[in-house]
Amino acid sequence: MNFLKSEKYLDFLTLGTASWGQKISKSNARRILASFYENGYRCVDTATNYPIDKNSENFGMTLNWLTEFRSDFPELKIYVKCGAATNLGDSKTLLNSSYLDLLFHKLSSELGVNFAGIGIHWDNLGQGEDRSEVIDFLTNLSSQGLLIGLSGVQSLENYAATNESRTLPWNFQINLSPLIETAGINQKLRIRGLFPNAKIYGYNLL
Repeated sequence: MNFLKSEKYLDFLTLGTASWGQKISKSNARRILASFYENGYRCVDTATNYPIDKNSENFGMTLNWLTEFRSDFPELKIYVKCGAATNLGDSKTLLNSSYLDLLFHKLSSELGVNFAGIGIHWDNLGQGEDRSEVIDFLTNLSSQGLLIGLSGVQSLENYAATNESRTLPWNFQINLSPLIETAGINQKLRIRGLFPNAKIYGYNLL
């Protein structure tokens, strides 16, 4: 797939890590990362609760691996999703400004220059819930040049509460599997309508 080595794709493709620690061993994860990096790619996506293997002892293991690997990949950009309180596949969440502030300082310290930003992951609260503290936190992050994003959020309207929040440069991750093509298209249209400056990244494309 030589076209993927074109420079215009280098910031467009992101390496996902959802299977690390569950389907992919630590040694193979490092090999994948090395190949990805050697081909010019730099952006990696992970989450605080990966792997979602229903083994609480492994909570955060994927992020720990990346923290360990990063010294060998100095230009790596690691984007971290948060919100899910467990890796058990349940609906428990942890989303408030105090937690996000602690997480920000932890990631800044452990990932250093490789820390690329924070995304909200699995906010399952219904429409009308106040997310102003979380939005303010992410607005401040964005003003520092860090990435901010939303993934698996039940009510996008909670994050589109003000003109400022609607125009933030959000990064969205959505399921674009050909098996649910209509749903994916509808979701893209919904995001575009609420967040005109958003970037949308698809997964399950293959």
